[in-house]
Amino acid sequence: MKGPVLARSTTNFSKIGIPKPNPTLKVNNLVFHSPLNTEREDLEEKTPDWAKQDDDDDDAAPRPESEMEIDVPPPVNDDHTSPTPRIASPIKAVTPNPLKAATKVINVSNEERDKLRDTFVRLDTDADGHLLYPQVRTQLTEDVKPGEERYLKVVYDITSTSTFFGLDEFVVLSKLTERIKELEGPTKEAFSLVDMITISDTIIQLTELYETLDKENSGELSMESVEELLSSGLSITPEAYPNTYQNIIQVINPNEADNLSKIDFLAYIPYFVSLTGIEMEEK
Repeated sequence: MKGPVLARSTTNFSKIGIPKPNPTLKVNNLVFHSPLNTEREDLEEKTPDWAKQDDDDDDAAPRPESEMEIDVPPPVNDDHTSPTPRIASPIKAVTPNPLKAATKVINVSNEERDKLRDTFVRLDTDADGHLLYPQVRTQLTEDVKPGEERYLKVVYDITSTSTFFGLDEFVVLSKLTERIKELEGPTKEAFSLVDMITISDTIIQLTELYETLDKENSGELSMESVEELLSSGLSITPEAYPNTYQNIIQVINPNEADNLSKIDFLAYIPYFVSLTGIEMEEK
């Protein structure tokens, strides 16, 4: 059986001279809070006007899916002074991949590629599709000279900053290693002459120039484009240094081919760098 329902009192105590009940009672230094609901308008939580949203506003802008889509308005200039110029974010430029497009022109039989794939899978112990340099280095043979090995390490480091060192990169670096071992004369000697610590910037610069000239991303440059590469990248022109220029062409293109492949270009970079530190005397 339910007890009687007590109606909520609406008596205004102040008008009849009785103090308004205090919801807090203190007995023997203990504080008790009365369950009496003393509503006060000033304690009501109000929603600020700026947080209110009109549900009927169909023109409200949709929420962006990522922070990159948020347009931040410029700050309001209330003091009529010159606005502070915006400073561009120091975003690092993407490092070019020296081994890019080289797969299009290297000669790799199906049997050789299968063998390299098996080697790649065996070296990739964590199966993440990326090889670390110590894993790659295990495939270098004893006839690879110290300067040549340091150069291959630099190429690996540059490539790894722009992409995973996957199967394609592994195949191209293997073919580059073979090409370097085939070099003779000044192109071979250059690996022991140049500073492999500072050559990284030159590789990046010449790779960017090569990719700019290779507009079709074919992995080859015409000899006319090679002339432009030598002129823009190394300041070696047939007009300024006719004899030196002809010597370079004879060294890098002894068979008078129409194009220079990306693999040959990478193999010749130490040779190009070695020429920049030598005073080019014309006979």
